[in-house]
Amino acid sequence: MSAAKRQQVLATLEADLLADHRAMPALLEHLEALHAALGRHNQGQVDALNGYIQQAVDAMAERAKRRARVLRANRLAEGRGGMARLLACYPAERANALRMVWGELGEMLQQCRRLNERNGRLLAAQCELMDRWLEPSLYTPA
Repeated sequence: MSAAKRQQVLATLEADLLADHRAMPALLEHLEALHAALGRHNQGQVDALNGYIQQAVDAMAERAKRRARVLRANRLAEGRGGMARLLACYPAERANALRMVWGELGEMLQQCRRLNERNGRLLAAQCELMDRWLEPSLYTPA
């Protein structure tokens, strides 16, 4: 890979990491808000939040695919080890800053997973409750 191409790839990777880092706090806020909207049965807000969440996740997934392609192109394993080696390609100060960003992204991703699981449990509980309320035997004439 030429030096110019390498610099372009590293610049894109950095931009993608920073974009994910900027997007993640808003995603966390929307997952929290979704929980509240689910609890209030506010379908309009649930739909709006789901739309935002889907859009954010799609954009982040696209950036993750680009990272994976860069890792594969450089014959690096996907995941922490490969990213650590890739981040080592940056000048020391920049590499350290990006390692911090990468670590924070991992932590925020874990928070997103926990919130998503919590939202899923709430939705499942609501569905179970509705199924019990709508049990045909409750409405069959005696």
